[in-house]
Amino acid sequence: MKKTILTLMAVLVAIFVNAQVDGKFTTHPMKGYTLHIYNHDGKAGDQSFIVEGPTSLVAIEVPLTKPYGEAFKSYIDKLGKPVVATITDYDIGGDFGGELVLVEGMKELMQRMNMIDRYKQNYGDKMMDLSKWDNATVVNFGSTKVWDGISYRFDKGPAGFFQASTLVIGNQVGVLHADPSANHISAREAQNVEAIAQAIANDEGLLKSGAKYFVSDHGNGLVSKSAVKSHIKYLKKVQAIRAKAPTADAFVAAMKKAFPGRGGEESLAQVAENLYK
Repeated sequence: MKKTILTLMAVLVAIFVNAQVDGKFTTHPMKGYTLHIYNHDGKAGDQSFIVEGPTSLVAIEVPLTKPYGEAFKSYIDKLGKPVVATITDYDIGGDFGGELVLVEGMKELMQRMNMIDRYKQNYGDKMMDLSKWDNATVVNFGSTKVWDGISYRFDKGPAGFFQASTLVIGNQVGVLHADPSANHISAREAQNVEAIAQAIANDEGLLKSGAKYFVSDHGNGLVSKSAVKSHIKYLKKVQAIRAKAPTADAFVAAMKKAFPGRGGEESLAQVAENLYK
């Protein structure tokens, strides 16, 4: 009997964990619009966004693969408003309707990295249809688009940073690439030493943008200025440790000592490998 109960509990835990991995939506009222955040793909910690205006929707950083894209589309349909734009600022995803928008430099980046072909190799039939992005509208740095009375300002990001712009929505929400969380930086974010400086510049730029809240396309929900400031402080400490530590192993040891118990320690070895190339 006891064994049966334990087995049942294990099944229930598994169901709960899988439900979390399948994704969750949260809603955040802003002045003039509502921000919907879709946290999905537990491994990558991806996030997608829907800006709900008075009469229409704008989808941002949309899912690349099924079933996340299908769940995202189902949620959009339930909102009962037309999608007037789908925006890619960091990572390309499916076509969810309206004007397809790429920021300046994204087309060239995708071609240079052979992004679409690599996605096809990795995901095959699980990938959303990306064919219409070839004819997407390109918005220039420093420009502002307005849909449904809500502004979308595409400021120029730091030189060399992966994304083409720092996006500010309705003068209230800034879009980050890296998650300003309590976890260690990932190897994907820390590709090299320059990437750390670029991430700091990106965060500092958004703090000056007038935004009060922030989201990231890899993260966990809506965060405040204090979280971004804390992230900058952490990144500067990473810089300082890298400048002082003579080897990758010394870097990992110093990071663990400086941030005892911080999540994501398993990524530090790969981060160190990137930073000591």
